[in-house]
Amino acid sequence: MSSGWRIFSSVAKGTVNASNGISRAMSGGIESAAANRGSRAVRSGILAPGDPPPPPNSGDFYDYRGVAVPSQLKPLVGPFALGIGIDPRKGNRQQLGLLADDLAQHAAVVGPTGSGKTSSLIVPWIAAALRDGHSVVAIDVTGNLLDQMDAYRHATGPLNARVGRWDFTRPADSVSWNWLADIHSHDGVVAAVEALIGRENPNDPQPYFAQRDRRVLRGLIEAVKATNAPSVANLVAGATDAAMMRRLAAVSSSAASRLAEVTSLPASEFGRAMSGVVNALDVFEH
Repeated sequence: MSSGWRIFSSVAKGTVNASNGISRAMSGGIESAAANRGSRAVRSGILAPGDPPPPPNSGDFYDYRGVAVPSQLKPLVGPFALGIGIDPRKGNRQQLGLLADDLAQHAAVVGPTGSGKTSSLIVPWIAAALRDGHSVVAIDVTGNLLDQMDAYRHATGPLNARVGRWDFTRPADSVSWNWLADIHSHDGVVAAVEALIGRENPNDPQPYFAQRDRRVLRGLIEAVKATNAPSVANLVAGATDAAMMRRLAAVSSSAASRLAEVTSLPASEFGRAMSGVVNALDVFEH
């Protein structure tokens, strides 16, 4: 028993000594690696991810310690280009881009005017979406996006897409869109009403009038949709002509219930009751 204990004790001491030796070696290796990274940073003037803080009074540094490490960039392999990944010491490494599923969750491109948002990201993303088989709707408030897309197409190749310009200020050059014909669901009607009148304001001191306008416009859209040839012209006419409104209400029972409040009014009161809806539809008269 005594002999066995001595053997066990010797083995245990040997194991502890070995562990301590390994720990010291690992600690020394870590310290040595940190020292190497520190000296490398001092020589290059660049702090890369994983580098320790520079020693005091060692000069100025470009500090990249907070940027992504290469492993974090591996998922950025999509067609919607973000630019080129740059290693602080090795230079350009790889083209980076988002996947379509990433953009489906929404994206915001933020930058001051003239910083290159459109030319660097928006135009290439539109091209990437078209080449990937998607449709693109672009709202251009400056009026030069189509020219920028054309220049990009000449520089990079075909976009494999037809382009249609929708511009109500230039009807001769614009494609037409009967948005009423594209409404196919209850949600579509509600969305159209909200687009024209706006969502309900919880702070409205007199919500009745806005609620009535939404209800009436919804009924009017449903009534016009139930006709053989739904058109915006009939929508506007129904909002301004009591007789036309009654004829439309007779087409759809569900619409008639929403329009009953105004179709029963005398002509002298009809115009005042419909003023909110008429104002919302006034955009189609210009």
